[in-house]
Amino acid sequence: MLAAYVLLLAAVALAGAACGPGGFQDYLGAEETQGGGRREVYGRAVELTLRVDVFAPRDGGAPACRAAAERAAEELLFQGAAGLPVVELTAGETEFLERDGLYRLAVRCRCGAWLTARADEETGMLTDFEVRGTMR
Repeated sequence: MLAAYVLLLAAVALAGAACGPGGFQDYLGAEETQGGGRREVYGRAVELTLRVDVFAPRDGGAPACRAAAERAAEELLFQGAAGLPVVELTAGETEFLERDGLYRLAVRCRCGAWLTARADEETGMLTDFEVRGTMR
């Protein structure tokens, strides 16, 4: 028996970022540098919104698109988005893009994260910016 496969595609983009006022006010501690010195680490809580567009071809239909989006949503809820915990997950309606011959369903995922920066030992300027999150 031959199985039928439908090729699906997902595109992920950063749809928004929000954090409180005042830049890197939160002192998170100090860390050892490779040269044996110490540098200070500052951070800020941030909320990132990811948009995941799931696409399915015409022959797969809206049900294939919806099933793929549900699977993506399930993965995001249980695994997080690259280690970032999910705060809210919403999905729109499946639509058909006539020009492209594809079905599309948009999923929005709000995640909590920390934006961190390290202070340069000599100048005190903030460098090495990083987005971090931890699933619990």
